[in-house]
Amino acid sequence: MKSLLSICAAASVLMFAGCGNDKPSMVETAEAEASDGGADAALSAAELERNEIARVIDESGLPMLVQAMRPSVREGWYEVHYLDSAGRDQLAYASDDAQVLFLGEMIDMRAGVSVSLMSALDVRAKLLENEAGAGRAINWAAPEPTQTVYAFTDPTCDACADLHTAIPQLTAAGISVTYLAFPSGGRGSESFEATAAAWCQPSRRDGFTEAMKGGLAGSSEDCMATVEHHQRLAQRMGVTSAPMLISGSGMHIDGFPGAAALIAQLAPPAVAAEVGGGR
Repeated sequence: MKSLLSICAAASVLMFAGCGNDKPSMVETAEAEASDGGADAALSAAELERNEIARVIDESGLPMLVQAMRPSVREGWYEVHYLDSAGRDQLAYASDDAQVLFLGEMIDMRAGVSVSLMSALDVRAKLLENEAGAGRAINWAAPEPTQTVYAFTDPTCDACADLHTAIPQLTAAGISVTYLAFPSGGRGSESFEATAAAWCQPSRRDGFTEAMKGGLAGSSEDCMATVEHHQRLAQRMGVTSAPMLISGSGMHIDGFPGAAALIAQLAPPAVAAEVGGGR
């Protein structure tokens, strides 16, 4: 029997604020708990399988494929990270008694920030960080890294070639770059075949360079599966075209704005002001 009795979807924003000015915001409390090793970690796969909230959502018939859950910064609520019917990452909130599911945005009024956005960016950043270390990406590590940018890219697109040419300048500025495959088409298309061929080379870096010149061919089922894996990851994150850049903090950067502009955009505020002439 379903125990998730109430679905709050009419109100799009859920706002919380403390009553006294001396109380820390939800965001401040969560940051303090995280630094102390607090209990804000995501549920393990085994815990998720046994979780009542996940079970009720699964049995409800809602178009929600639960991917992860963790305690929310608001006591008594869980974050529910799920894929919608289009395969995109979404975030909802469920009461810990599995009675209420809230579909909307949570705002911390005291801190003046969207708790939902912060959580979504954090999850996206961790997914990308894990992918960069999983042996399926192309990585350029900066000698003295200060930032990371993830690029969903395609060797057959012109702007992707501009980004590729700029990698030495970016890494010299402390920006590590990770490539994820995002051809414009599926199996059999020119972009997909070129991308899969690049990912199949002994050196993926050199393979990508050769694929940009055209004529690189030949791949394996494993290489094509990696490309499709990255395409699904891109779909989850709302990527629609290459190049799409995502910062180490999970923020989208549409297209490639040029090396100087990207360096300034990713730099700390004081450095960015200096790079931009103080404007």
